[in-house]
Amino acid sequence: MASSRARRQLRLSMRALQLRLASCSAVFLGIATAAVAQELPQSADANTQSGFEPRLFIGETYVDNLALVDPNASKQDDFVTQVNPGFNWRVKRPRFYSYVDYTLQSLFYADNSDLNQVYNQLLATATGEVAENLFFLEGSAVAVQQVVDPTQPVNIPEKIFDTSGNLTDSYTAHLTPYLRHRFGSGLVVDARYTYGFVKYHELDNTEDLNDSVDQQALFSLGTDEESPPRLSWKVAYDHENADYENSLPFRYDQASVELGYAATRELRLIARAGYESDLTVDTTDGGLDESYWLAGFEYEAGHGNRLRAMGGQRFFGTTYDVAYEYSGRQLMVNLHYVDGPETAAHELMIRPVTEQAQTPVPISGTDLTVVSSDLYVRKDFEGSMTLTGRRTKIEVHLRDYRRRYLTRDLADEFREAGAGLVRQLTARTDLALGANWSDYEIEDGGGAVDDLNLSVDLRRRITETLRGSLSLGRQERSGDFSQYDANWITLSVTKTF
Repeated sequence: MASSRARRQLRLSMRALQLRLASCSAVFLGIATAAVAQELPQSADANTQSGFEPRLFIGETYVDNLALVDPNASKQDDFVTQVNPGFNWRVKRPRFYSYVDYTLQSLFYADNSDLNQVYNQLLATATGEVAENLFFLEGSAVAVQQVVDPTQPVNIPEKIFDTSGNLTDSYTAHLTPYLRHRFGSGLVVDARYTYGFVKYHELDNTEDLNDSVDQQALFSLGTDEESPPRLSWKVAYDHENADYENSLPFRYDQASVELGYAATRELRLIARAGYESDLTVDTTDGGLDESYWLAGFEYEAGHGNRLRAMGGQRFFGTTYDVAYEYSGRQLMVNLHYVDGPETAAHELMIRPVTEQAQTPVPISGTDLTVVSSDLYVRKDFEGSMTLTGRRTKIEVHLRDYRRRYLTRDLADEFREAGAGLVRQLTARTDLALGANWSDYEIEDGGGAVDDLNLSVDLRRRITETLRGSLSLGRQERSGDFSQYDANWITLSVTKTF
């Protein structure tokens, strides 16, 4: 018995060492890729741009419930000073693009200096065309804070509260070399390999945060999807695996054939079928165990108005894939639903990293999702609408995110609804109002919590490089696990150089 435990501990130690070596290798490869891409042959034209902009944020916050205690308990208030240096760095050339945004968030508490904290927030992405129209390299890196247990008090979105370690740093990075070529006959071949990792800051009060190395290989051959012929086709193969520091590995394979037929100029019929791993039987071996199919259509009514809807059967039951996009002069609408097998680590690794995001965000808005190495089937609906006027911008978003775990008898759901309004009061002054409601529920009577966040921001552009802001916020929680309310007010300035 003792020797068995010793062998298991040795295997876990070796796996942990491999994960750390792999993580260091991925970081090194990412830096090397960016350095090599900078030296790619470039042509001097209007598309060549670059810029480096350092900044400094200084803010003072008063909060009336620092530890987010129950309304009937004695509250502790405090003043919190933030000194947050940061920068963004952009390079755009005909065959290379990169964007890096970094903030060092430093929190200093007037009466509770033992809570002083520093958070790293990074968003970085780069793409290089090594061989023209053939070989490409892309990579990304993100550092962000994640809620560990959504049933306990959460330190989101301000990160100024004392929640006894219920917030962890997560670091993710990936590197993807890929071959993509379009032949004269209209055929396109795409072969890519992704290597990435997810690493969490270790906490004393949790045992379920597993670092991982994640890999994915994709191959496809078919007609050009950007300008498809009347009869289109594609064959594809997808292999995914994740190796965890202290848990069983994950393996998944899928092979598919897709056919499309343009019934009219606007309407294309689509059918997809193939085989995939049955993860309800085994999550560690992969293989092509179970057949699956989907059928549906794509409809495009003019530029910026697209609908795709498909439905079928997969190893976990009925499946749907729906997306709608509308982009008008003032109105933008995005709706999508997707389901399928996932892990939290893989979702973190595949998050879109774009310059438009400005700052890294967790999986979903306030991210009340469990950080876990468990495999689950996700069912994810997300919708947003933006209406832009001459002086007013209104945004509305919805989210319904469900997980049914395959490795344990558990299901949970995260729902979110929010709205924001930005009104230009003068040429230099804006008023922003925000409201966000979220609900995390453990199904089958496991309990639930509801959160409401309200905010008011008055923002003033003092000079071209100096901005000031007065912000008020309120957070309320009710439910079966924890209850509290808190208010805060922040006065801040941001200087760019």
